[in-house]
Amino acid sequence: MKHLRRFVFMGFIVLLAAVTGCEEDSNGTGPDNPAIPDNPSDLIPLSPGNSWNYNNKEYDANGNVVSSENYTLELTSTMERGGYTWYGVEDNLYITNKEDGLWLLRDGEEELGFPYPMHEGDTWTSDGWNFECMSSNVSLEIASGTYDNCLYIERDEIGSGNRIMEWWKPGLGQIKLIWSQSDGYRSVEELTGYHIEE
Repeated sequence: MKHLRRFVFMGFIVLLAAVTGCEEDSNGTGPDNPAIPDNPSDLIPLSPGNSWNYNNKEYDANGNVVSSENYTLELTSTMERGGYTWYGVEDNLYITNKEDGLWLLRDGEEELGFPYPMHEGDTWTSDGWNFECMSSNVSLEIASGTYDNCLYIERDEIGSGNRIMEWWKPGLGQIKLIWSQSDGYRSVEELTGYHIEE
């Protein structure tokens, strides 16, 4: 499961794009779920203490649910490097926003994870995956609300046959992710709540 979370958060740290607006159900905003800015400058708001809650369901090749788990991703620490503040995600993975996109720092190596700005049709390769932005204006309805003007990204793991489809809300982060493996295994993650420091 931790291996999957690494890919989920790698996707989570993606795509700083200029898209606007978000609708949520009546329980979607409040002290732990503030309103999302109309014109976010970053896809993911980076501040220590920010956290995102997800439900992950795993399915076997026959479509049967084999596990269901709720978990939280939290920005737990910071460090300074090269004039930027880097935010700890888990273990040895840090992220930061730079002028050209969202960068990853793992094992002392920096890599552009997601270029900025992002447009429909953009393609790039990062961390062993080929990415393509399929749309920058998708509405997505899940249990926690309806999210408008989302980015829809598809990525294929080089040489494995594994594919990820993911939806991102600028100013909030990852909303949904579907991981499909070549052996028929599938995992579906959806945002269930979040806490963003003002």
